[in-house]
Amino acid sequence: MSALDAPARQRGDRPGFEASGLTRLGLSARTWLEREEQRLLVSCPRRLTRAAAVATRFRLGLLVTVYVTVAVVSQWLFGPGGDSAVFGPAGRVLLSRDWADTFASANLQSGPLFVALHGIGSALTAGSGLPPYLGGGFCTALCNALLTVAASRAVMRHYRLTAHDSAVRELGLGLVFALTGGLWLVSIYAHPDDVMVTLLLVLAASRAAEGRYTLAGTVFGLAVGVKLWALVAVAVLLVRASRRDAVRSAAAAVATIAVVYGPFFVLGHVNTFHWAWQVEDPAPMNLVLATGTNFTWYLRLLQAGVAAAAGLVALRSARGGPNAIWLVPAAAIAGRLLLDPRAMVYYYPPLLLCLLLGQWAGSPLSTFGTTLTSLALAVPVIAIFVVATHTLGSLWVAGFCLGVLVLATRRRRIQPVRAGTP
Repeated sequence: MSALDAPARQRGDRPGFEASGLTRLGLSARTWLEREEQRLLVSCPRRLTRAAAVATRFRLGLLVTVYVTVAVVSQWLFGPGGDSAVFGPAGRVLLSRDWADTFASANLQSGPLFVALHGIGSALTAGSGLPPYLGGGFCTALCNALLTVAASRAVMRHYRLTAHDSAVRELGLGLVFALTGGLWLVSIYAHPDDVMVTLLLVLAASRAAEGRYTLAGTVFGLAVGVKLWALVAVAVLLVRASRRDAVRSAAAAVATIAVVYGPFFVLGHVNTFHWAWQVEDPAPMNLVLATGTNFTWYLRLLQAGVAAAAGLVALRSARGGPNAIWLVPAAAIAGRLLLDPRAMVYYYPPLLLCLLLGQWAGSPLSTFGTTLTSLALAVPVIAIFVVATHTLGSLWVAGFCLGVLVLATRRRRIQPVRAGTP
């Protein structure tokens, strides 16, 4: 018996395991599921195995290509959709000499950083004959692809995955979110800003968990610069933080927000806070308030308070473990959506993305098993929100948000996945 076969004998694998070729490849397995996946790997055609290796190696370029393609094609087929008619003109104003009046219109609820991406996209398509909203879709999709990669690496680093396992799961996460409909939905409605905010919040929580509180506050401020509702997830700044650390991160966040928004308040006209919403049928708030009731900024403050409290409860439940990095943003987002007056389909993919991040990073299953379970999560959720939100109404939306909140408060601190887990 060779030295390479000895570990397999000691593990007590059933006869025939060594003959499968796994030990000759230097592969090891601890569970039945891992052994079956490795058998599948050995039996795969060489071309397929090489293609998977190449895809993993060039995953950044592949994910950027997939994200941009999905976003541009969806907007080409269904655009201009959603609020693209608002963001495009606002972006052009932001890049003009009248930039200070970018927020003179009350219906512009996204932040300067997101509006700037649409302005850049409009400039890229100028003179090309292409619709300006395609340029905005290109820029925002590129940004989301890069943020997805950065957030994936940040989360998986806390679960102590090996470099290879982290690369494979990073690619799997990005492809599942992009190809199961999540990215398609936010692109059709021209609202990838919610995805940007979510990924930046995850990055801020990761930086806080690493003790880099000034950077965490800066990233949090950038999230608020994309959209104001990021403020409800302020608990991400408190991950593993002492009082002094919390003050440092808060100071950095306030300074960043002041730099992003300050010039518009000082030099221009900002009417963002003059907008009021109305309660709609599928929204959970329809269970409390009658359809058509005005939902003012005072109610928005109440909503923000509940969402922030949900994030703090999730932070306490996670007890500083790696789960806090994705659970705290997820809980804050779920709390916000639970009290939102509207139930737009594009509200929910960012919340799903948080769950997928946690699933891919912390799953004890193999890569193949995690792929199957993530598809089992993403496909039904997206399908139900597309097809059944307006059919099942408020109870379905409320049930989904409450389910995430229960997960956030019941999930205990876990030990990070051991390095080398397939």
